[in-house]
Amino acid sequence: MTVGLGTKGSEDYSGYSVGAGLSYHLSERDTVSAFATYVDNTFGEEEKLTIGYRREF
Repeated sequence: MTVGLGTKGSEDYSGYSVGAGLSYHLSERDTVSAFATYVDNTFGEEEKLTIGYRREF
């Protein structure tokens, strides 16, 4: 999955963000996932990497 977003606001505010993620089923009940985002706007930059694990009972 990928995502992109642009913003424009009052008083010279602007920015954009992009992200991409994936998931993989280890078994019928277990899944691992990763999602990375990058944000750049008037307030600064931010990069994040989120890693998750899910088990269904």
